[in-house]
Amino acid sequence: MPQAADLSHRSISAALWGASGSVVQLVLQLGIQVVLARLLGPEQYGLFAMAAVVIALGSFFTFGMASGLIQKRTVTDEDVRFVNFWQLSVGAVVAMAVFLLAETAAGFFQEPRVAPLVQAMSIVCLIEAAGAPSGGLLKRDLDFKSIQLAGIAGYVFGYGVVGIPLAMSGYGVSALVMAFITQTLLCLAIQYWRKRHVLGLVVWHRDAYALCGYGATVCATHINNWALMNLSRVVVGRMFPSAAVGLYAMSYNLAMQLSGVVAGVQAPLFSASSRVQHDVARLRTVFLTMLAATTLLAAPIFAGMAAAPQTIMLALYGHEWAESAPLLRAFALAMPFFIATAMGTPMLWTSGRITQEFK
Repeated sequence: MPQAADLSHRSISAALWGASGSVVQLVLQLGIQVVLARLLGPEQYGLFAMAAVVIALGSFFTFGMASGLIQKRTVTDEDVRFVNFWQLSVGAVVAMAVFLLAETAAGFFQEPRVAPLVQAMSIVCLIEAAGAPSGGLLKRDLDFKSIQLAGIAGYVFGYGVVGIPLAMSGYGVSALVMAFITQTLLCLAIQYWRKRHVLGLVVWHRDAYALCGYGATVCATHINNWALMNLSRVVVGRMFPSAAVGLYAMSYNLAMQLSGVVAGVQAPLFSASSRVQHDVARLRTVFLTMLAATTLLAAPIFAGMAAAPQTIMLALYGHEWAESAPLLRAFALAMPFFIATAMGTPMLWTSGRITQEFK
């Protein structure tokens, strides 16, 4: 089989695993989320959403270096040790910073109950940083089957086995916090089990400048994307009470979960295109293939959501969440444009034009 055809075949296979795994995860997430939403209500979800925005920003600071393993043409054990050292170091610093700034975050949201939630969840920044090398190497190998299995198992165990019983026992928002931490830990364990990389630590080596430069740019891109995706939630959290934040977050999360089915092809696109980053013609073929698959999946999903948001919210979450229906329609109409933009990100990264995303 010609190399170009083989890469297209592997790219499509990886994309199918990414999308199909996202479908399974979506179904499981919806089932578990419906139970938790009906048990906890908008106010408790709103508190968790405020804390989660802070943690998401902190986590983005820890991922840049591991992304360098995906696009590097040849990866050595020394590369992995170097990335491992800096992932753990940066993750520890970020986790500590988030913990110490929890009161400041709570003050910004004018909600003191957010502070202990942020402090408890700050450990996630370190956990995700520690798991990033395995995740990066799995993506490099186009092993999205393992990545999806880790995500599904982590969510089901974290929110289904841990979160629901705690919510039924009256733990409120703490049930979501414990579920989130459990999910992250299990995902790390499964990904490392599937891709056991060397665990040594290297502070510096010959390719350090290239990896650091790439990692810093990716980190800046992640922060930029965080602002695009979460700035509205920050504003809502600042201006409205926790119950309103919960309504906003639930409709936003539902739209994002559905977009995740389509965006599941983004990571395979980056991994596949990194193999042909110096061949513009083949790079174009990979991109157009993935874009066509994305368009085919996206159109019916969001058209249906925008047509019947009230029915969807009532059927899934009940009358307590009905006020979020107009928000769901708005998010559904916006998501196709968001996904189309996201598809361009891997191509910019692969072609060495990472900074173009800021423009």
